[in-house]
Amino acid sequence: MLKHKEYNLTTQAVFIFISKFIQILFQFLVPIILIRILSQTDYGIYQKVLFFIALAIPLFKFHFTESLYYFSLITYLLYTFSYFKVFGTDKIFKQLKLK
Repeated sequence: MLKHKEYNLTTQAVFIFISKFIQILFQFLVPIILIRILSQTDYGIYQKVLFFIALAIPLFKFHFTESLYYFSLITYLLYTFSYFKVFGTDKIFKQLKLK
């Protein structure tokens, strides 16, 4: 079985610094390289697509998974039966032997 090696706080900070530096370097160099490779219209299309993706990602993250659970049948049934238990109407289900 593989063991995880635990690093001290200084080593973790160095790793994070190096990764952030590489991220900044890529963010600086990729547009320069793309400008040299793509034509002006292709780069404009790339920028538009990138803009709409950057705009859509936060909107899709906005409680998207919770909304899927909200509309699922099992969640509806769980909420319905918990409602019946709270208001004492679960006795009706016991009498009808539905529960």
